[in-house]
Amino acid sequence: MQKGLLDSIKEAEKIMNKVDDSFHGGLEHARKVVYISQQILASEPKANADVVVVSAWWHDTGRIIGNEEHEKRSALMASEDLENRGIDRIFCRQVYLAIAHHRYDMHPVTLEGTIIRDADKLALLDPKRWQNAIDDKAYHKFEHTINILPTLKNDVLRLKSSKDLYDKLLPEFLSYIRNINETDFMLQKQEILSLKLSN
Repeated sequence: MQKGLLDSIKEAEKIMNKVDDSFHGGLEHARKVVYISQQILASEPKANADVVVVSAWWHDTGRIIGNEEHEKRSALMASEDLENRGIDRIFCRQVYLAIAHHRYDMHPVTLEGTIIRDADKLALLDPKRWQNAIDDKAYHKFEHTINILPTLKNDVLRLKSSKDLYDKLLPEFLSYIRNINETDFMLQKQEILSLKLSN
C-alpha cells in the first residue's frame, strides 16, 4: 500500500478515536470492520483490496459530526482527504462509492461497497460492541439493532462469503448474550435469544 493511503488511514484513525459512541462507532468498531472486511476479501479476489481497507477505516468518520447521514459525510471526508494527498481521482471515487451506501437499508453500487456494508453489519455481532454499550448503560441503542438481527443473514448481507462468516460469528455472539448478567439488559437478552437467527 502506498504512503499516501497509509497516511490517510492514520488520519481516519485519529478521527475515529474522537468519535464518542460506545455502540455505533469509534476506533474499536473501525478496527473490527477492517478485520471483517479483510476476511471477506479473501473470498472476493475481484475486489480492490486497497479501496476496501481504506474505506473500512473511513466508513464512520462522519459520525464525528453526527449519526444522521454519516454515510455520505464519511465518504466525502475520505475522498477529500485522499485527493488532498494526491491520490488518483478514480481511486478517490471508488472509496467514495464504497462508503456512501453502507447503511443496512442502502444498496451499494460496487463490490467494494458491498464488502464494506456487509462487514459493518457483521460487526453487529461483535460482543465487545454490545459490552461497551452495556457498560455505558446505553440500552436505548439496542432496539434498532435487535430488529435487524433476524434479517441480517438472509436479507441484509449480500455476499456468500459474508453469510458464511455470519455462521461462524453467530455462536460466539449468542454465547456472549446468554452469559450477560446485567439486570437492566434482561429484557433485551430474552428478546435476542427468542429470535430465529440462523437457518
